[in-house]
Amino acid sequence: MHSFIILLFLLCFSESYAGDIAQLSVLGFSKNAKFFAFEQFGSHESSNENYADLFLLEVEKNDFAIKPFQQNSMQKSIEELREINKHKAKLKLKELQLLKPEIGNHLLSRPLTDLSGSPYQVEFSLQPTLAGSSSDIYILNLETKETDQECFGLGKAKIFTLTLKGKNDNQIQILQKDTQLPISRGCPLDYRLAEIISYQNKIVVFINMFFAGSEGHNMRYLAVTAHIKDSYKKKTLEGLK
Repeated sequence: MHSFIILLFLLCFSESYAGDIAQLSVLGFSKNAKFFAFEQFGSHESSNENYADLFLLEVEKNDFAIKPFQQNSMQKSIEELREINKHKAKLKLKELQLLKPEIGNHLLSRPLTDLSGSPYQVEFSLQPTLAGSSSDIYILNLETKETDQECFGLGKAKIFTLTLKGKNDNQIQILQKDTQLPISRGCPLDYRLAEIISYQNKIVVFINMFFAGSEGHNMRYLAVTAHIKDSYKKKTLEGLK
């Protein structure tokens, strides 16, 4: 279990933080594609407390590059909290070449209002797919599994496995595989594929995670980062020749 997944929601899961949906802001990749930065932020409906989190990730390790910058306040606005995080992270952002990040290619977006297709599987391409060009199409699959942990009578908590495969071959790359449910994740009732972003041969997959609160369901973002296997990259380049 990667520590990124374990720690991301350390401060987010309690029954007092209920019924809120986090907003996502992608800052982007470092120029060498080794690091990635993003924010999530919002307001806890039950307490009217604003929150803002800034995450710096090491892509190939699928882990934090540094402990997240996280702010919570009932007095400060969300934008003020975001600025505090950026100010505190400035030296690290500079060190990781993230002061002026490369946004990368936004390959797929599935907002919560999009009810079409499967929430657990998507097909995408690293390049615009023209007629007769399909060598770089991939299938991303999110498989969920119930644990024995009950979630306040709403169902059992779930873990997940995220895999990637080329559409035209059987090689499967495991991007994330839960073996047990981290305590810090609370009681997640379900997951959903949300966003895919790429840069060079790296990808970031954002997953919606839904969990029970005292006034309804909350949603936070999980980010899974990976280096696409060289064999996939080679197939893509060959297909573009």
